[in-house]
Amino acid sequence: MRTVARAGSYLCARYNRLHNGRAVNTAIQALWGFEFRSLLMIWFKAYAAAMIAFLVIDGLWIWLFVRKYYQERLGDLMRETPQMTAAVIFYIIYIGGVVYLAVRPGIAAGSMTTALMHGAVLGGFAYGTFTLTNYAILKSWTPGLVVTDMAWGAFLTAVVAAVGYLAARS
Repeated sequence: MRTVARAGSYLCARYNRLHNGRAVNTAIQALWGFEFRSLLMIWFKAYAAAMIAFLVIDGLWIWLFVRKYYQERLGDLMRETPQMTAAVIFYIIYIGGVVYLAVRPGIAAGSMTTALMHGAVLGGFAYGTFTLTNYAILKSWTPGLVVTDMAWGAFLTAVVAAVGYLAARS
């Protein structure tokens, strides 16, 4: 977390040097009640905390619970080893979406419940898109996988949004 804080401080100092950030700080402070530097740190903390929570919780879920379930149901459709580049790109983009679409409204409302609800809706839609598409085109994709994936996406994204919200508020 300290590395993230240092990176945020560096970026803020660099921005202010390049753009003489007084006008930007004044506008941001009027809109959000924070200086640019503080606002940037809020988003860094939210993103970093959400990413860590997502990786830990989703990793445990996959490794302990659904890996064998997927292997049994999907068999040869699964790779022997995951395509990590695609996974990393997904995680980076998805957590950005969680912070923007769930944590940000929670902060604006001053409510963790708002972050949780926005996270649950986002997770249900995102995982639902994935799993319903698979159900539509793959013979081995079962209704059980659809329900499990959608419920997991809603739960996981809600929890991660709450963690991001709490980190941003600290």
